[in-house]
Amino acid sequence: MSYCPECGSDFTRRIARSPAMRLIFTSKHILCSDCGVRSLILFPALARRPTLVPVNRPAAIKRAVY
Repeated sequence: MSYCPECGSDFTRRIARSPAMRLIFTSKHILCSDCGVRSLILFPALARRPTLVPVNRPAAIKRAVY
């Protein structure tokens, strides 16, 4: 499971990589459902979970991730 490097949430999903990103075979491209940040994780086996930072936003502003 991948963790968001920005907020530390584990509520993430994988998204498609571009052809240039595919040159790095062990990378993962993830989208965080809590903060909405897209991240490229180069070595997922070495990634550690950062401290969880709560994101307090009203429900009207929160992004919908499908």
